[in-house]
Amino acid sequence: MTTVLRPALVWKEARGLGSTWLTAAALLVAVGFVEPGLAIVLFYVGAGALLGALSIGQEFTDRTLAGLLAQPAARSSVLLHKLGVVAAMLLALGGMAWAYGLTPLAVARAWPEISPTGRVLVTVLPVLGGVLLAPCLTLLTRSALAGCVFTIALSIVMMIGSQAAVPCCTGTRRRLHRRTPGSSTSSCTRC
Repeated sequence: MTTVLRPALVWKEARGLGSTWLTAAALLVAVGFVEPGLAIVLFYVGAGALLGALSIGQEFTDRTLAGLLAQPAARSSVLLHKLGVVAAMLLALGGMAWAYGLTPLAVARAWPEISPTGRVLVTVLPVLGGVLLAPCLTLLTRSALAGCVFTIALSIVMMIGSQAAVPCCTGTRRRLHRRTPGSSTSSCTRC
């Protein structure tokens, strides 16, 4: 079965998430001007999780899921339309964050102790979490708020886990170990 683009479903989803996206975009611009450091990263992760959770969660909140699934359209088509609209909105939000300096190179300059994997996760994870993780968690918990909170928590756990998975004596991590007096190398007992 092929999925046909249904403009009514796209318009319905864009209309439902439009005000949230515009608010997130305006706040991202404001945060980018005021504090382009950690605040923009936290806001970007939160906005991605919120948009992803609301794409499915608004159907639970408004109690329109039964009516939506009763429509003469394949359920996979409805889900793909929802995820497509969220992906487009999150890519636009990601482009704005990229324009305000949330690139892997800028993250490396701001936080030199973050591993290369962590730098990529900071820039890519909010989009992937908003498109893939938040809708799934929202369906599992049947709550937009729970889907958003769990997505943010799992994103933070993944970012921290990427730091822990890096071997201890590579690159910038070498500076974090104690140095023995009179030695220029670190005294790591794990290596």
